[in-house]
Amino acid sequence: MCRSPIPRTEDKAIPPALQRFMAERANATIVEVPASHVSFVSQPDAATQLILQAVNATMPGASRT
Repeated sequence: MCRSPIPRTEDKAIPPALQRFMAERANATIVEVPASHVSFVSQPDAATQLILQAVNATMPGASRT
């Protein structure tokens, strides 16, 4: 299973250090963005790119860029 969280460096709900700890524990790909807790709303391009990377990682040979 591919896990790709987006630790948010400006998150006040979940501290970035805790987000990194959870991502590392899950052996996830980590992409940090300067965003609040709702990074998918404030940083949609970063979220989209991360989703596409996850798709490409689980579907070798597929190009969805």
